[in-house]
Amino acid sequence: MLAGAVAGSAAGAGSPLQGTYSTKLSGTPGALLNAAWNVQFKGDGHYVIYRAGKVVVAGASSAVGSGQVKLTDASGPTACPGTSAEGIYAWSFAKRSGHTYLVFRAKRDVCVGRRAVLMTQPLLKIK
Repeated sequence: MLAGAVAGSAAGAGSPLQGTYSTKLSGTPGALLNAAWNVQFKGDGHYVIYRAGKVVVAGASSAVGSGQVKLTDASGPTACPGTSAEGIYAWSFAKRSGHTYLVFRAKRDVCVGRRAVLMTQPLLKIK
């Protein structure tokens, strides 16, 4: 169980989300999802999702309330198109065994792949 969750409040410049987070999915129904994933939030309000070291989604992130972020896919081979490009998530940090984890909870998102990568398990902060 994760303990010590602390809510954050912004995305973009000076964002508390800024950094790189990792997870590894296995045993999912979609073979494409079974891989090592990195999610990088940049200081300029953009994010990049990597699958096995290769960019698969790039987009923009913005704060939409205290502890909430809107993610909008813009490009990449697995970016969600059209109205599914945008998802809104509540987020928090949790500490466990000296490591920091980013925990997402979907408020609204129909993009199945993004939901799986962000929510199957907490994302470990690696940078």
